[in-house]
Amino acid sequence: MKQLRTLVGQARFEYEGTLATGYRIVMGGSLTPDTVKPETLERMMEHFGREQEPVLVGASRDKPPAGSLGAWLIENRDRRRQVASYLAAILVEDGHVQMSGGRLLFPHRR
Repeated sequence: MKQLRTLVGQARFEYEGTLATGYRIVMGGSLTPDTVKPETLERMMEHFGREQEPVLVGASRDKPPAGSLGAWLIENRDRRRQVASYLAAILVEDGHVQMSGGRLLFPHRR
């Protein structure tokens, strides 16, 4: 497993996987990893790839801003645990998105 910190450097976590296989994320003191399925990642990349502007991470656990990665994850995952801050760091680390003024810039898709 790779070790990483969230984008704001507040929390350390471990992860493994790829966009194609999905991500397994171990955060905090939890021994139970959370997963983001490859189908979810594909839909997420497609959805945000249509955005013209960079998007907010939206790491709030209960009220992330509308249009943010966090809001999208809450609406589109079968698990309700908020993983936006961890997933954002993974996507940047693995080169799938770039940071732009504190927001995430997804590769443009039509």
